[in-house]
Amino acid sequence: MAKAIKPPKPPHGTPPNNIPAPEGLVATIKSDGVLLQWYSVPFATTYWVSRSDREALGEKAIAIITGTSFTDHYPVAGTTYKVAAVVGDTLGNFSNPVTPI
Repeated sequence: MAKAIKPPKPPHGTPPNNIPAPEGLVATIKSDGVLLQWYSVPFATTYWVSRSDREALGEKAIAIITGTSFTDHYPVAGTTYKVAAVVGDTLGNFSNPVTPI
């Protein structure tokens, strides 16, 4: 399991279309939180994990990690998750959102 890194500010600019969105994102409810897993993106140095929920009234980055899995230990009901690859200092396109069931 990858170690979570405190999220920095997002890279500036619009994500280019040449950094694909991570595919295969799944969210699984576990006893210690929600486990997110996805397929790697070529040349990605890190992955930006984003969460959106009704209580926060918006979307926010919850972690930037170096691997292809992350456990959200503080999930909120109704939360959706998305992941984007970071190549160099550029944030790529976000995956399709998933909601754990």
